[in-house]
Amino acid sequence: MTIPTILVVGIKRSFGCVLRTILPPQQFDVIETRTGEEALDFVRNTRPDLIILDISLRGANGLEVCQKIHLSCSTPIIVFSERNSGRGKFLALDLGADDRFLSVFGLKELQALICTHLRSGPFNGEMPVFTNAELTVDFERRHVTVRGRRIYLTPKQFDLLRYLIANKGRPVTHQNLFEVGWGLDSREHAENLRVVINQLRKKIEADPASPQYILTEPGVGYRFQSPPEHKGENACA
Repeated sequence: MTIPTILVVGIKRSFGCVLRTILPPQQFDVIETRTGEEALDFVRNTRPDLIILDISLRGANGLEVCQKIHLSCSTPIIVFSERNSGRGKFLALDLGADDRFLSVFGLKELQALICTHLRSGPFNGEMPVFTNAELTVDFERRHVTVRGRRIYLTPKQFDLLRYLIANKGRPVTHQNLFEVGWGLDSREHAENLRVVINQLRKKIEADPASPQYILTEPGVGYRFQSPPEHKGENACA
């Protein structure tokens, strides 16, 4: 059985030691690179299962490295920040990161975050294709096509979209989406959830400001539906 590989990019070496302490070595392989260039080379040659990236990389723009990794593969990316830099962390999410954490995170929280991103997703087994006149989602291949054009989603974006489609027509609570996306029962992810939903709307909606697929349920969460004019869609869940 192949054990998951975690690539740590640009974070001080003591962090790798911490990871090896909280993650059993027989279950995880932790690889460290010091620069963004080394990380990109590693990703090109050996696809890791998870990437933890310091957005304040020395000698490189961490946000740019984050975007390049996201465009080259679907590996989940967690960005690390020494400070609670609001603009930087949310810009990183816009550029392809799946989550973020601060240096003040507790070890149990960090361990839970890593395990959440390494799990296969909120569903077991294969799901068929959802399709209508404008949107096609192939759950097995993780392919999304909008108006005939292939688009790319981060693993977190895809998992949230898949969960919403699986519950098509029914309101899905914020808490359920927190658990799908982050595996944590915590309101601190409320802003992260809004960011990911906005990202999804920008990618699949014709007019993100007036969404037809992902609707807001005030005080509850979100609901996925097909636009009324596309009643002939075929969706299996």
